[in-house]
Order: sequence, then structure tokens, then C-alpha cells
Amino acid sequence: MDASYQYIVVPDVSPEEMASASANNRNIRIFSNTPDLQGVMHDGLRICQLVFYKAGEVEISEGYTVKHAQNIQT
Repeated sequence: MDASYQYIVVPDVSPEEMASASANNRNIRIFSNTPDLQGVMHDGLRICQLVFYKAGEVEISEGYTVKHAQNIQT
């Protein structure tokens, strides 16, 4: 996996709508983009989304840490 490659998925939006709203997407902060954890924060909306592929933890802001203790079975 190339951890330097990042993108967002925006469903049901035309290219014109995406272009006009692209300034809003600049509030997205990438916490992690690794085989073990993918995590983003939208600072404007204060929404955090995380996907743990194995046990781990990530600090999403000062004093706030999210931990996942179990491995996912596939």
C-alpha cells in the first residue's frame, strides 16, 4: 500500500458540484493511511472516521485517544 496516496469518496455529486464545494474538503485531516489503520477528521464538522484492521490506538485530538483492542477476523 502506498501511504502517500489519499482520496475521499463523495457519492452522488456532479463534477461541477464537487468543484464548487472543494474548498470545504480542505478541512479534512488524515490521521493515518496504513495497512493497519485508516483515519480522517473533518475539522469543520468535527467528525472523525477510523477503520482499524488490527488492534491499535490513535490520538484524534489532545486528550482524546481511540483504542481498538481486538484483531479483525477475515
